[in-house]
Amino acid sequence: WMAHRNCLSTVYIVRKVDNPDDIISYFTLSPFVVSIKIKSDMPEKRRELIEELKNKLRDWLGIDVRYSSIPTILLGQFGLKKEYRGQGIGKEILGKIIVPYAVVSAAKVGEIGLSLHANKKVAKKVYLAENPYLAGKFEVISPGGTYELFYPFVEEVRQLREQLVKNMLRKTSDRTNNS
Repeated sequence: WMAHRNCLSTVYIVRKVDNPDDIISYFTLSPFVVSIKIKSDMPEKRRELIEELKNKLRDWLGIDVRYSSIPTILLGQFGLKKEYRGQGIGKEILGKIIVPYAVVSAAKVGEIGLSLHANKKVAKKVYLAENPYLAGKFEVISPGGTYELFYPFVEEVRQLREQLVKNMLRKTSDRTNNS
């Protein structure tokens, strides 16, 4: 709550359509960076995962990423009411609500994916398992008791930015023609 109150994250509430008083889920999104810097004392597995991610970023972006971190949207909290768990509703919310909201936010300020931290059990069951509502898959950046995960949406952001620019240019042109 303090992070939201201090404008460090935005809290979203998911309610039932037929009963808006029934809150199904909540989640928070905020700006974040994922470190892709290779350090000498880094565990070998983490080093390999970051090298793999850097190669994928090169493919996705079409450029060699020379930064020590990449801008992302952080899924800081994601809660689902107990009675809705185990039915695929969390995966559906992730794919149909959370990722689209994150893409819109990312397109406005230049982030390229969704990142999160999840304990190993939740990471494997929810984020790394097959999800028919997602176009791609989460990448493991750091394994361990808590996984650091990254879901890329470079192309979605690129397409939305192009659409936003076209809309902006059309509105500017309309205003100019009406003057």
